[in-house]
Amino acid sequence: MPFPSPGCHTCKTRRIKCDGTFPICQRCIKSRRECHGLADPQSLSFIHSENPYADGKVKRPRGPRSGGHIPNPHHESGDVKAQAMTFYFQNYLQAPKETPGFIRTLGDDYIAGRETFRKSQLLDMAVSTMALGTFARTHQHPEAAVQASKAYEQVLQKVQPAIQRLEPDNVDVCLLAIFFMSRYEDLVHHPAVSAPESRVDSYLPSFSHHDGASAVLKMWKFQFSQDHPATDVIKHTRRGMSRSALLRSRTLPDWMRDGRSFGESGLELAYDQIMVRILELRQRAQGTTFAGELSAEAQHLHRALDEWKSAFPRTWDFRRHNLSEQLTLDHRGFYSRMVYSYASSTYAGVWAKYYATKMLVENILISLSLTPVPAAEVADQRSDHSSYLDSLADDLASTVPFCLEQFTVESSDNVTLNSQGIRPYNATLMAWPLTIASGLRHLKPDQRSWFRSAIARIGRVVGIGVFECAETDEWLEL
Repeated sequence: MPFPSPGCHTCKTRRIKCDGTFPICQRCIKSRRECHGLADPQSLSFIHSENPYADGKVKRPRGPRSGGHIPNPHHESGDVKAQAMTFYFQNYLQAPKETPGFIRTLGDDYIAGRETFRKSQLLDMAVSTMALGTFARTHQHPEAAVQASKAYEQVLQKVQPAIQRLEPDNVDVCLLAIFFMSRYEDLVHHPAVSAPESRVDSYLPSFSHHDGASAVLKMWKFQFSQDHPATDVIKHTRRGMSRSALLRSRTLPDWMRDGRSFGESGLELAYDQIMVRILELRQRAQGTTFAGELSAEAQHLHRALDEWKSAFPRTWDFRRHNLSEQLTLDHRGFYSRMVYSYASSTYAGVWAKYYATKMLVENILISLSLTPVPAAEVADQRSDHSSYLDSLADDLASTVPFCLEQFTVESSDNVTLNSQGIRPYNATLMAWPLTIASGLRHLKPDQRSWFRSAIARIGRVVGIGVFECAETDEWLEL
């Protein structure tokens, strides 16, 4: 009797050897095929995959297959979870190899450690929740929405006991589970059903999960860190706490301030230190009477960001293109005819982060210039700050189309527009920079409106409901 093959259904149908990676095999990723794997790795067996052919429900394929649609009896039998997992993994959790470390996410960490995490029922349920919820919103699939809601309730019941029994070997699992739960809350949030008085920067259901992640980090810091160094999951969770603090107008607690103890180094650490200072500056700037002192600190932050940018490898550089007047542009995708191109969409994500952070600092400077001070040159300074903010906004708006693959550079003087949709992973690269830009109160109205429209569009593409608030009064204001 032959030994059962653990390969995915796609590779079996094509009659090639599968590497057995769950849930998406590397062969399918490299060949850009839809990987029709089995939802449960324990159920991978020869008999299971042959039964649909044996009972005559599905015609058995003959000979090698070169491409196109590959029939999948597992999907056709109505396994919504299998479809959702395949869709989510292939579209949302596949980072290009050249992605710089400081824009990688917890989703990337999950993929990198999936062989280690596959034994965790808690994490499997958390990922399934997000996959089903995403599939439900992007495909208008009511059954997937029901399954996602049930899975989320199960995760809620299991995660608290897991945190209470926290040990060094399940810190990453708990943090990743909380991450996917938080993303699910943002996914299902919708302005049409949320409380009219609640704004994104004052209340989101996901904030409670942010606090839970902070509690786990604190336990790791004071109980386990001496013998168990920070993992990428721990490092990236702390970065998420910085973003949460910015949205909620908070600073990081003292024990979380030093990124080095959480694994930050190099360019990552330099940016992290800048963000810690920005959080403190924003809080001090609220109702301050020391505008001059804080303005000097903001100028120091501008210089620190420029020094950080100067360390970028040359391969990350961009080229400017002025799109021909003969091209008909969709205003939703293009703010102007000036666009920047990069060697990779991930490098566009790096520069977008730089521009958005500079805009945030300049927005603080403008707020400080509005503080009454006895200085004749205040009006001129305010005008200079506004002009610089406008210029940075133009730079960011010129970066967005390339990252979202709105155009292709055929040669230095030949640019063609793309008609295909936005890939979800690319959209996530722009999500945080656009979140910042769309919330800056001192932007010109047309710029802020375009950034809000862009982040709302991303929300519709990737299924994140909270981003759709950007075009309502619920959106944040920084």
